[in-house]
Amino acid sequence: MIDLLELNIEKFNELQGEMTDVDMANRLGVSRTQLWRIKNKKSNVGEKFISSFMKAYPNKKVEDYFFTGGVAFPERYNTNLLNS
Repeated sequence: MIDLLELNIEKFNELQGEMTDVDMANRLGVSRTQLWRIKNKKSNVGEKFISSFMKAYPNKKVEDYFFTGGVAFPERYNTNLLNS
């Protein structure tokens, strides 16, 4: 199992407040498309996004806005990883 970071969408939406996604993306220094993908779980949260978040909101606790979610690989991948 691999742990991936996920966005705490409820907490993030509270932080975003009345800002549009365009305004929030600009504040974070990311594209609106990237923000939409992360908010809609179409893309994983990466280092760049977290770094941008930390720069835009230095007084916020990262762990309040991001959490880990385990992803299990199909069995055929587990076998390949064990034999590597």
